[in-house]
Amino acid sequence: MKKIFFAIITCVFLLSCDKKEIQVDRLNFDVSVDRQNYKVNDSVVFNFRGDSPDIITFYSGESINDYAYLGIDKYVDSKIFSQFTSAKLDPHADPNLRQLDMARIKYSTDFNGNYTEGDINMATWTDITERFYLPPPIAGQTNLQPSGRIDVTDLFENSSQPVYLGFFYETELGKGRTNFRFQSFIMESIVPEVTNISNRMYDMVSAEFKLVLGSSYSNVALADNRPFINYNASSQPTFITFRAPPGITQPARKAYAITRALVRPELTNIGSAVGLGIKSFSSPELSSYTHIFNEPGNYLVTFVVQNTNIYGSKKEVKQIEIVVED
Repeated sequence: MKKIFFAIITCVFLLSCDKKEIQVDRLNFDVSVDRQNYKVNDSVVFNFRGDSPDIITFYSGESINDYAYLGIDKYVDSKIFSQFTSAKLDPHADPNLRQLDMARIKYSTDFNGNYTEGDINMATWTDITERFYLPPPIAGQTNLQPSGRIDVTDLFENSSQPVYLGFFYETELGKGRTNFRFQSFIMESIVPEVTNISNRMYDMVSAEFKLVLGSSYSNVALADNRPFINYNASSQPTFITFRAPPGITQPARKAYAITRALVRPELTNIGSAVGLGIKSFSSPELSSYTHIFNEPGNYLVTFVVQNTNIYGSKKEVKQIEIVVED
């Protein structure tokens, strides 16, 4: 009974204490930087002054870490990347007969979608071969080599302008017997800084490559001397091979593999802002915090600071504009 009595007395005493003893501490916090302008990949040091708050949450202003979109969905443009694997075959021992540049990669925004050599020639095609890695030709069979994962965002001016991508094969006069094969074509959209948001736009199947033989193949028999698309058991294209007949008397050959109209995806919803907790109750006091910006731009950096206990909390928002240049 004595223990119960003392417990009741203690509770009454605590409840009767002055509220000032249990109030949340007022915030006395500020943040500053040495300068406002920085270069990409500079270390930006945010210096803290005043009392250390219980909790600090950091919003850099980048992508999903943008405080302006706290509780609001953010829609952003994605970047578009393309890749494939390829191989070149040229069995000529004579270096004067070998062809190093039998394949080119081009794109068009004014191709009319009629898959004939005449319509292809009427369109404007921009050569982007140098962006990709195409292995040099060899005399025998070889493994296909990756092109690299290449940013092709600039090909798509807007979401309403379709793009046609083409592989152009051409042999020179008197230099027959060359092969070029490509497969594993992929085009995907990716949201920078949010690595878990990506979408495969097109592949060998959905790109719907159409194989167009130039008039130079009109006298070539349906044998091993013509380009072809390989299909698997499910009638899905797996690779495309361009080929020219053997013989030094052969004329120049041209063939094309052109995609369907490729379109840029609409804006991607990356959700509302997510802050980075840089200090919690159990963390030691912080005198500064360092962040690196990887892209140029104007960023409104936000620190949300908070003192809290079981009776309530106090919160303040401190913001600094940072300019990042190339």
